[in-house]
Amino acid sequence: MEPRFSFFKMRPTAAFLVVLLVVLPHIAVVAAQESANTTATAPTLIQQLLVSFDPPNEVLFLLFPRSILVAQTALAVRYFLLISAVGHDLTAACHPVILSFFGTKDEIPAAFCTPEENAITNAYFGYRVLESQFPEEAAPYGRFLARLGLDPYNRSTDTSTKNGWANVFAARMLTYFDNDGWNAQGDKTRDDFRRKYSDSSFYMPRNPAFLPPSKLRRPLRWQPLTVQLDQKGYFASQIHVVPHIGSQAKPLVLSPRELRAKRAPSPYRTPNRKRSLGAEDEKTVRRAIKKLLRRSVKLTTKKLALVHWWENKFLSLGVIVPYYIGVLQLDSLQANRLFLGEMLAQHDAMVLAWKEKTAHDLVRPTTMMRRLLAGRKIRAYRGFKKGVGMVKAEEWEPAVPVQPHSEYPSASAVLCKVSADQLELALRDMLGNASTGIPPLVQTIAPMGQPLSAPGTPVDVPVSVRFETLQEAARSCGTSRLDGGVHFEAAVAAGRRLADGVGEKAYQHVKDLYQGRVPEGCERCIHAETK
Repeated sequence: MEPRFSFFKMRPTAAFLVVLLVVLPHIAVVAAQESANTTATAPTLIQQLLVSFDPPNEVLFLLFPRSILVAQTALAVRYFLLISAVGHDLTAACHPVILSFFGTKDEIPAAFCTPEENAITNAYFGYRVLESQFPEEAAPYGRFLARLGLDPYNRSTDTSTKNGWANVFAARMLTYFDNDGWNAQGDKTRDDFRRKYSDSSFYMPRNPAFLPPSKLRRPLRWQPLTVQLDQKGYFASQIHVVPHIGSQAKPLVLSPRELRAKRAPSPYRTPNRKRSLGAEDEKTVRRAIKKLLRRSVKLTTKKLALVHWWENKFLSLGVIVPYYIGVLQLDSLQANRLFLGEMLAQHDAMVLAWKEKTAHDLVRPTTMMRRLLAGRKIRAYRGFKKGVGMVKAEEWEPAVPVQPHSEYPSASAVLCKVSADQLELALRDMLGNASTGIPPLVQTIAPMGQPLSAPGTPVDVPVSVRFETLQEAARSCGTSRLDGGVHFEAAVAAGRRLADGVGEKAYQHVKDLYQGRVPEGCERCIHAETK
């Protein structure tokens, strides 16, 4: 029943790389696409179900919606984890050795592993999972499938049909993801008018947003910032995004014990001190602010481009796996394996970072700048057009928006280090004794206004970047948070230390699945049953 796998044979352009990551499961699980008839007046069904980027087709934008591009990183990671898990399970079912996401060897009718049948089954499977977890993004995708003459709304559980097989295995997946601690349905907090992914841990910031920085109840604890949502007087106070995942979400490659054991020590002596800062802690913060401002005045066009590029993880971190798929001409099974490893690693990186963020609940640089330097003018970066100059400390803003969660440790540092570690191990494994090794990572960051530019970037020229190693790229990711002014140095260093070993666990976890072994400590695998 093993299908033939293939990828589009094209030069790995930036557009290709981003698209490939997003739709990899939708390509990797399908057999070799029949050669397109360039003179045809209408695309075939399989051509409409599979993503095209040259020219872009409708399904590309349905599976890679802007709402996910600009979503909070934790939620974007979850979205692509679901897509990767769906693609992996269909790939595994059609392969004689590979185990499913749940460590099972699933049966599937052989006909569903042929090109068109596989693409249809994958579409039903993906729609059913997204319909539950991300209904706003799934709705237009469902209408698209119906318009093609398919039946995405069919709830059959007859596994001899494509709908039934997809529904049964989607139900197994949703049984897990509805109860994995993310509160995906909002049912842990409300009976009616539910709010998906809302906080179920009763987190409360120690410092309300309305307090001026000089009046903070616990000055070293996080204070939600007031942010401008438009240029028409619409302001809002931040609410910590998904704080509950730090204490309630289930890890996928780490064991619960390993997750609990990983900790980042506080950078402050008395982080819970009321009303005022201790003398040593104030010195620590002032030193950190000085370092931040030194970076601010050295913010070049290239550094600013990197700040915005790394800020959006799926226009930066997201292109790395597909870049190497193209450069190294990896086959689709290798590509699917890399994608699953990437998303498992990123998931546990986010859960780990959030565990420590909510445990420490520390203040952002913006708040400390306004508390300690109020009434003074500082020399800092003032914006792309104004450049460096004098600005009131209480009016200073970082180069990128401050995200709605506490400062320490840096989630970006954890995420990028874990991803680099996992990918490096997996690529070395795949390359074996190849003399070339892992090539440098070369990218061109798109300027403002281009289709692949980072949202909000002011940089109006393309910027080329080259990282000799994946570890260099991961360090750049962490450093960009310092250049952007959203973290103190201690947060990035702590994030990198916290990441140690997580990428290796993700690599070994996926390797086990692909070699037909249930990964050690896979808790979701223990109780996996088709229901």
